Parts: sequence; C-alpha cells; structure tokens
Amino acid sequence: MKLKKVLHETAHYIDRQEKTKKYLTKVATATERPFRDLANIWRDACAVAREEGKIEDWEFIQGLFKSMAGLNDSISEEMMKEMAVPSPGILLKKYYHGTNTVEAGKAILQTGKIKISQSTRKGYQTPVLGRAYITPLLKSAVMYALGGAISGDNPPESWIADNNKRFGYLFIIDGSQLKEVQPDEDCIGEEIEKGMREGFPQDLEWLKYMYMHNISRYKRSKLEDGEYTYFAYVGKVLVNLMTDAQKLILITKYNAHIAHGGELIPNEAWEFDKINTIKLQKDSSNFFELAKNITNQLKRYPEKIIKEEDGGIGVSAGDVVGETPENMIGKPVQPNKKDDDEEQGLNAISKKNKTT
Repeated sequence: MKLKKVLHETAHYIDRQEKTKKYLTKVATATERPFRDLANIWRDACAVAREEGKIEDWEFIQGLFKSMAGLNDSISEEMMKEMAVPSPGILLKKYYHGTNTVEAGKAILQTGKIKISQSTRKGYQTPVLGRAYITPLLKSAVMYALGGAISGDNPPESWIADNNKRFGYLFIIDGSQLKEVQPDEDCIGEEIEKGMREGFPQDLEWLKYMYMHNISRYKRSKLEDGEYTYFAYVGKVLVNLMTDAQKLILITKYNAHIAHGGELIPNEAWEFDKINTIKLQKDSSNFFELAKNITNQLKRYPEKIIKEEDGGIGVSAGDVVGETPENMIGKPVQPNKKDDDEEQGLNAISKKNKTT
C-alpha cells in the first residue's frame, strides 16, 4: 500500500509539473517574457501557498502568480485562446441568457451586448474573469431571469415591491457567432455529483478519474453532499485540465451551459413581470406567451461589425463605465438574506432543480 501511495503521489506530481509547464509556456508566449523568470515567480507563489496551507489550490497559486508577475487583463484574453472551437452542432443552436434585475437587463439593452465578467473578487462561485455565460436550456435561462427556481410559484412579495427586482430579462443569442467555448464550471460539478450518485456513463469515465485524482478528499465530500459552492470550485479546477474534445462532449451531449470567451450580441430581448411567475409551467415552456418582446429596445450593430473575418465579435469592450453588474453575465443569482422568510424554502438554485 505504501508503494501504491508513493506511485500515486509521483503521478500527481508529474501531472502538476506538466500542467504548470504548459501554463507558463502559454504566458511566456503571450507576454514575450522569459520562461525562466516566470518560473521563478511561480516558485515564489508556491512558497507562499505552502505557508498558507494552500499548496494544492491551483486557483490560489495562479492568482498569486498573476499578481506577483504584474499580469494585466490583456493576458486573460490570451488565455481564452485555449478554449475549444465550437463544433457545427453548437453553432447551429440558439442560446439563452437570463438576468433578474432591471438594472442588469437595461444595461444589456442599452449596450446591445452581453458583457464578459469583469469581477476580480475571489470566491468559489465568482464568475470567471473574461467569460460570458449562456445556456441552450430555456428552463435554466428563465430560472436566472426570475432569480430562482420558482416557475409555477409566487415570488417573494419584496421582489414585486422592489422596482429593480419586479422584472426579469431573457435574451436570445444566435449560435453562429460563438467563437471559443467551454462548459460552465457549475455544470461540470453538477455532472460529477450526479455521476457519484447514479454512476458515470461510459463516455464520462474520464471525468470521474480526473475528479478523483485532482480534488482533495475533503472537497469531494462537500460536493457529494450537495454543497453547491463546491460544484463551482471543482468545475473551475477540472476545466483547466480538459482537452477540447472533453469540453465539447459536456456541451454537445450533456447540455452543459457555455462559458464563452468574449462578448455576445443578442438577437432578441424579452421582459417578464414576475407577478406572472405563478402562471409559468414548471418547465417554463409557456414563458414567451407571458413575456413581452422588447427587441425594439435592444441596441443594434451593423452585421459587418458583429462578424469580422475571423468570426469573432468586433465590438469594443470598453464602452460601459464602471464594473459590469455580476448578474448581467447570467450566473445563478441567490435571493437576498432578508427575503428568506418570504421565500418559504424556495432556494434560488438547488441541487434538485439545477441538474441538466
């Protein structure tokens, strides 16, 4: 058993070294800085992480490294080039993006763009910097637009009384403009939790192996107990280890939501009065019968600006002053603490309601 443990730790160390080498090579290429200098900074970051008991936390080390190396936001754009190129099946679909406040909805209407996350806050559930989130599932997008999994139920009265929470917004995106994609980190965690309960399908056995060999026993137990915070954490760690083919199978076959490397321009916009939530089918299939089409309020861009020669989004990213509201990018929204009593147990995102 001792030899087996040593071999396992050696394999883990080699995998970690290969991952680090690949990452630093990518940074060196993008910044034109010497690999040796970056490697020295990485070692310093690892030393700090070891002192704080976080030597196994890749994201923590990566964050320290970026700070110590003085990497700016432009390097994030370079990193996105590692994301998988969408397959034809992905490009032919339409996608949804929901946001649950008037402030965030109006911001998208006024700019005509679904912005990438610009949040620099640390946290397991913080949206990943440089990504815009969309889903092929109407039910999920409506959940985001409502602020919780409450289709067919009455929303908290405080939401109806709050001018900023009274309305939710849903945007439709043409898949043909997608350029670089990877599965939403939350969905990766969900698929793993489901697999540990029910068994992994044969074409996802690699995901189980990746999970068992790269996530600590403590964090595995948290995920398997259904703690949603750890769904996101595990997803963020493992997506960096996946091949393009592995990312694409989660998106195409298992309907994972998409984290897109760049802004997106919606084709349609819909406004929903949450007082009508009780009238929604549980699967949200009658959403468009109850919502108001406000596409005419959506800022439009000429076709030549939307699609450049390389197929990317050609609109400038810097025309909104201030930080992008976090729910503009369509990540799950939790109700405010003060609304808990009114919700009567309606959690914004629950393990039961968010499996795909």
